[in-house]
Amino acid sequence: MDEREDAMFKTTGSKWLLPVSGYLGLSLDQVNFLACQLFALVAAFWFRLYLSHASSIVRHAVATLLGIFFLFFCFGWYSAHILAVVAVNYSFIIKADLNNVHRQVFFFILLRKCGRSHRSSFQT
Repeated sequence: MDEREDAMFKTTGSKWLLPVSGYLGLSLDQVNFLACQLFALVAAFWFRLYLSHASSIVRHAVATLLGIFFLFFCFGWYSAHILAVVAVNYSFIIKADLNNVHRQVFFFILLRKCGRSHRSSFQT
């Protein structure tokens, strides 16, 4: 198996579009991302036509669930990290004082970035 074919199988996302990936000659991650983008365009029309009269709670719930589905479809179990970061930042936004919320979120992201840079510098 050459490097290009090996890269097609190195994904934690969905493997449903693997035949399309082989046909187009793109990696599976790229095909999954493109499929999510195209499906999101179709979903936008559906939102505009059918959910425009629904309550904001319903629209937000549908958008959140659809976004989480796209996230798991593209990234698989790696998306748990993304969801954890979003949950921590959301808790800062909800719990923090309005005058300090931007600082708390900034420092959390800065610490996270420094930790990732430190870890990646020692990995071979």
